[in-house]
Amino acid sequence: MNKYQNNLARTAVEIGVNIQPGQKLFINSPIETAEFARTLAGAAFEAGAGDVFVHYTDENLTKIRYEKAEKDVLCHIPEWVITKYNEILKDGGAVISISAAEPGLFAGINGEKLKAVSKAKQAAAAAYNSAIMANKNRWCVISVPSAAWAVKVFPQARTRDQALELLWSAIIRATHSSEHDAVAYWRRQDNTFKRRSAILNEKQYDRLHYKNSLGTDLTVGLPKNHNWSGGSEVAQDGVVFFPNLPTEEIFSAPDKERVDGHLVSSYPLIYQGRMIDHFHLDFRKGKVVGYSAKTGQDVLEELITSDDGAEQLGEIALVPNDSPISKMDLLFYNTLFDENASCHFAFGAAYPGCVKGGEQMSEEELSKAGLNQSRTHVDFMVGTDDLEITGILPDGTEELVFKDGNFVF
Repeated sequence: MNKYQNNLARTAVEIGVNIQPGQKLFINSPIETAEFARTLAGAAFEAGAGDVFVHYTDENLTKIRYEKAEKDVLCHIPEWVITKYNEILKDGGAVISISAAEPGLFAGINGEKLKAVSKAKQAAAAAYNSAIMANKNRWCVISVPSAAWAVKVFPQARTRDQALELLWSAIIRATHSSEHDAVAYWRRQDNTFKRRSAILNEKQYDRLHYKNSLGTDLTVGLPKNHNWSGGSEVAQDGVVFFPNLPTEEIFSAPDKERVDGHLVSSYPLIYQGRMIDHFHLDFRKGKVVGYSAKTGQDVLEELITSDDGAEQLGEIALVPNDSPISKMDLLFYNTLFDENASCHFAFGAAYPGCVKGGEQMSEEELSKAGLNQSRTHVDFMVGTDDLEITGILPDGTEELVFKDGNFVF
């Protein structure tokens, strides 16, 4: 297993952020994954990194603070935190973030407190988040197991160690880290992403129509000069990188004011450590006008009211039902994996690169181009094995894009 873990670390460093000679690497890691953070650091130095810094987080300590501290204390973001983000931007550092949250950890925490603190953190890191969204700095999100997360995914495991081993095996499989050369695998796979993106970019559909047996019946308008991409991206310094490992999606942005109809979720969503499940949304002229959830309706309400742009969509992503992660037939309770098993959307901010020239546009220009502006970006899954997506050209011609949950091309 250590060999495969080393492969994952090497992949994250060499093509995830594509570390350059002398460049600094910043690693965000839960304390439970410290051992792998050290493996990442070693791989980065071997690849020529100038230095490596690790920021550890402790979710259980965070929970204690939410339970014990007053809201105004939690909402005060120290200047040194803001300075840390600014230093990353100034130095042109690359960022690898390890996602290993315990699903449902913050269940029972006061929702208004969570919402207020989230707003304060987003405001403090606004410049950093904007830079990441615009690919000014190269970044990559990966996952490795924590015990609490592993037990959630594999409740049938006899011991926590067995659950950890099972989750490690699933992640190794999903990231293709057991391949002789995982880096070469992802470079080959990138050709498929680029081929499909090129087809969609040439089509320039005016809108897409989604339908499935869950009850989804949604029309999603697309901005003029929209851009589809997937797999690798090009940062503003011209260096190619993979923002997510694993990845199976082709994505763009909807026209924030042209989303209409009914949308039904197909996977649970973990938001701020709490679960939202079996939910549906009604859209009119781009905004959520109705919603319900069997589990976590109050959390869903917090999400779509978290700021002025959270009730609109910022991302549209196409993932074939026969993708390798979908074929695993495993609910990870982690968006990094579950979003790559299913077509999905995101509440909140659009990526500037989703319209041609968007990375050089101001927020006002992006908004005029149809891209949603928000301080949040939360993916949720809607794909099914019977999903049909029809592309509608500007002249009204209709063409199938998805049939039975998969691309037709």
